[in-house]
Amino acid sequence: MAKPEASIRKTLHSIHPVHFRITKKELDKSSFKRKLFLETIENLQKIEVRRDYLAHSIGLDVTAFEDLYFKVIENLLNISFNKSQLALLHRYLYELSPDNEWDGFVDLVIKGKKQKVDLRTPKLVWEILQKI
Repeated sequence: MAKPEASIRKTLHSIHPVHFRITKKELDKSSFKRKLFLETIENLQKIEVRRDYLAHSIGLDVTAFEDLYFKVIENLLNISFNKSQLALLHRYLYELSPDNEWDGFVDLVIKGKKQKVDLRTPKLVWEILQKI
């Protein structure tokens, strides 16, 4: 498999035959945290779906096996977020997201003002967590 830099270089060189250098830029700390958050939330949602499938379709309860892993994840989240942020995150993960009838909106108090916010995706949850 070709490196992405090689295909980018080939494409750009075919358009403008000049010499240039391609360098990779590391993500800034904020973007990196956001990326990790999104991956974590998406994986936690997948775990919930798998656990429900195993419980309902096969009759296998894996909660006892997962408890320690979830405790570690929750401890890491406790290090990263304040109480208000954690409350919203828990509500999103364990109440709202699994609810098939939820419309994606929640009433929240942000900086003393009650607002109706969109939390349909982990990206939107991240943006709101940054505000509270």
